[in-house]
Amino acid sequence: MVQKLKPYLNGTALSFANFKYAKKGTLYSVREVINDKRGVSPVVGTILLIAVTVALAAVIATIVGRIGVPAKAPYAILGVTAENEGEENVKITIIHRGGDTLVVGELKVRGEKKDGAFKDVPINWGDNLFAPGEEASGSYTYDNSEGKIIKIKVIHTPSGQLLLDTSVRVE
Repeated sequence: MVQKLKPYLNGTALSFANFKYAKKGTLYSVREVINDKRGVSPVVGTILLIAVTVALAAVIATIVGRIGVPAKAPYAILGVTAENEGEENVKITIIHRGGDTLVVGELKVRGEKKDGAFKDVPINWGDNLFAPGEEASGSYTYDNSEGKIIKIKVIHTPSGQLLLDTSVRVE
């Protein structure tokens, strides 16, 4: 290896600063190359472009990662009864017949109104969980309801899935 370096050493001691290399037929020392500022701007520009691209890819990956996974709806077998409570009120009873225990804060009960639209039905769930074998009830206004068939929906709000979508006759 010393034989290969001899033409570049010119009788000086071998050191990093004195080492010379050829580029396009011209000899350059390492010190000359380090002190040469030509070409720095394109290198910095390339590094910045790569950094911006990586940052943008990370932001896009984060956004897409959040969109892709919907909340999983629980599995539950629910039943419902409807009873007339005078001329204007209907008592809705939700019965949990089996499946997963439900978190009450994640449930919304909607009842059909006289005009066919739906409205929220306030349900007295008791505690924070609705387990198999439990019942919960609430009332809402529905004019002249006895004998009519009304629609009731129970919605799992995090997933947007219907746990119950049924029609029931008001007794």
